[in-house]
Amino acid sequence: MDKSETRKMVLDAMLSEASRLGDSIAERHAAAERFIAVAGALAGVGLTLGLKERLDIILVGLPIGLAIIILYMVQIYTDAGMHSGHRRALELHLEREFGQVVLVGQNRVATGHARRRSVALAPVLIFIVWIGTIALGGITVWSWYAIFGPWNTAYFAIYIALIAFALFVIFLAVKENVNAEKAAEKLASDAWL
Repeated sequence: MDKSETRKMVLDAMLSEASRLGDSIAERHAAAERFIAVAGALAGVGLTLGLKERLDIILVGLPIGLAIIILYMVQIYTDAGMHSGHRRALELHLEREFGQVVLVGQNRVATGHARRRSVALAPVLIFIVWIGTIALGGITVWSWYAIFGPWNTAYFAIYIALIAFALFVIFLAVKENVNAEKAAEKLASDAWL
């Protein structure tokens, strides 16, 4: 096989990989959108049942349920970021290899699109709703003093420990998310050196 055939095969493989990465990014974003819808529905139904119907146990469990959904959403966005970094590195490699722009999806189009203000503010809104459910759950557990007496302190401590652990895990996930795209881009770029 001569050099031009090898080069064409490599280019075909890279373009196929870029297409697969684009599909993976789109799938991750669609999954995250579904989880946002689930989180919104869970918060709405949980708050309605908990406050209107006075189902205290729902108010207590709601923050943990939302934390699990938020954590999974961050994981999905981390995967999408990893694929984005990989695809950006691939696009830049092809550009260097051929001396012209071959693909523009991540390197030219998506970068600015992903940094819109609405994208940056959405997690703030989700966090505010989550903090609200934490406060309502905490108030509910604390109000159990009339029913459980001194045992209430133990229930409240367990509630706070669960919330603190959820915050810790979400913090770790967000930290990983922040670095995922750049780390994947560097790993992929280093592979082609």
